[in-house]
Amino acid sequence: MERTIASITGNADDETKRAFLVIGDTFARRPSGKPSFGESILHRLRVVHASVDPKLEEPLKKEGKIVVEVEMADDMLNGGMI
Repeated sequence: MERTIASITGNADDETKRAFLVIGDTFARRPSGKPSFGESILHRLRVVHASVDPKLEEPLKKEGKIVVEVEMADDMLNGGMI
């Protein structure tokens, strides 16, 4: 299923939501092109909510929040500590 910015709830602008559609691609590769630590996990992340709201403690400032879902798989389990 192809994801679109409409699949991300919250009040973040469309440009921000568009960047979150490829969050795994954004963080998975280092500038050298070599895979980063946890690359296989990063590609399983799905941002489902992105919002920007006034900070409760300092109303003149803003804070962002994202909610991420992750697809769990056997390769993420610690074999000795299941």
